[in-house]
Amino acid sequence: MFIQRTKDFSVPDSDANTTAGIAKAPVFIFEPAQLAALKGTGFELIPLHAPNAIDARGRPIGKAPQKGWRKADALDAAAAAELLEGGINVGVRLNADDLVIDVDPRNFANGDDPLARLESDLKLNLSAFPTVETGSGGKHIYMKVSKGTLVLNSLEGYAGVEFKAQGRQIVAPGSAHPEARKPYRLVSGSFADVPRAPEALVSAILRPVRASVGGGGDYSPEWLSRALELLDPSDFRDHDRWLELMMACHHATSRGIRTGHR
Repeated sequence: MFIQRTKDFSVPDSDANTTAGIAKAPVFIFEPAQLAALKGTGFELIPLHAPNAIDARGRPIGKAPQKGWRKADALDAAAAAELLEGGINVGVRLNADDLVIDVDPRNFANGDDPLARLESDLKLNLSAFPTVETGSGGKHIYMKVSKGTLVLNSLEGYAGVEFKAQGRQIVAPGSAHPEARKPYRLVSGSFADVPRAPEALVSAILRPVRASVGGGGDYSPEWLSRALELLDPSDFRDHDRWLELMMACHHATSRGIRTGHR
């Protein structure tokens, strides 16, 4: 176990100039040894931010990746462990055959367990899948799918249960939760032998194919919102660049979007 006691974290990347400040947090607990479970498994590690980092708008980014994370070279386990020891979180960049069920009980209704209901409704047994307990008491359940499988972000009626696949990232074990300040820990299963996702689950979350003459419409508004948060608005002050971005957003979701661009 590694305990980081500090009142200030720096953000050592090219994204630092967009970070207005760092919120105070006296104690974060990291466990770099947790990363050993990912060594040699093919999972790609990337740097996130310090758990108490905030961006220029004052939003917490302790679980967010650093700029350019999609194309950046993956970290090896040793380099990732050094980041944790220095107070910087680490993430897992999901590949074309990865699927993670992200469970956050803080979004459950009182007396409800949507994950248990999902298992019952689809007759699933998720006990064999590698499971990471998040610092806040949630779960990341790892599984494999056929490459290129497009999935929905969530299912209606199962609040607090998200599905994350290629193009997204998840906080790696050993990192510290920004709010609870406790470490993410692998509590069951092995990253070396990740089972395939149950067919019933894949069928339930498979993203519908939208047919159109010009293509497009493959992404949800929720996905677009998260993608736009990763962009620096100052890069789109030029009207032509802004217009190109708006047209791309419309094509991606087959919907128009509201904007306060000036």
